[in-house]
Amino acid sequence: MARVHELDTALLEGLWGQFETASVARGGLLLSLPEAGAAMPSTAPMPRLPAFCQRDQGRTDYGTADLRQGFTLELWLRLNSLAAGQVVLDSRRRVAVGCACRRPPRVHWSWR
Repeated sequence: MARVHELDTALLEGLWGQFETASVARGGLLLSLPEAGAAMPSTAPMPRLPAFCQRDQGRTDYGTADLRQGFTLELWLRLNSLAAGQVVLDSRRRVAVGCACRRPPRVHWSWR
């Protein structure tokens, strides 16, 4: 059995040209720092991400429906120091739900 799926040409062109591209993606952009002519802020509010799943009222077990959503985090960094312990991003709340990126000996991501 064979299947054929139609793909968006912009997706394929983006994949094939990703290593030659020297620009930041702008489509669907939720946050870009620093703002034009401003210094990099020490904090910024985390943009609201799309819902990834929701309660499926049509299911008899009241499970969840996958909404087929996602997000991409693209970072271009220029650090003044490579010292361990620097926090690059931390959106976690008091109960440690969210994402964080810090620089111990290597860059470390944590998601909850």
